[in-house]
Amino acid sequence: MPERRTISKYPNRRLYDPAQGRYITLEDIRKLVNDHVDFVITDRKTKADITCAVLVQVVSGEEKGSHGIFRRDFLLDLIRSASDPADCAVGAYLERALALFVKNTTLLQAAHAATNEEVVNNMAATGTPAGCCEI
Repeated sequence: MPERRTISKYPNRRLYDPAQGRYITLEDIRKLVNDHVDFVITDRKTKADITCAVLVQVVSGEEKGSHGIFRRDFLLDLIRSASDPADCAVGAYLERALALFVKNTTLLQAAHAATNEEVVNNMAATGTPAGCCEI
């Protein structure tokens, strides 16, 4: 199993990845996440783990684009819930809901791929898609 990669954030707000031997951007962080690379981001000066803060910046950058994923009302409620004593419950609930969504999406994608494969195989054998009647 590969070792967890440590990325340092310098006081000038630049992120340095020693594995790549270069400064990286938030887009590079997004790529590491999508590639399932295990990493932690630490403040170079204090050695504090700031991974979550940087990941929020990645999400925030996504919201600036035309394909934002959060609606205004959701964000307002999220901010309001952070001042509520039950804020840890909100975070735990959102984590579970997103994990379930990802799991179900993966299952649906696998089912869709299997259905497409069945259609392709049937067309190769009979010249018609599955479920179609020959005339």
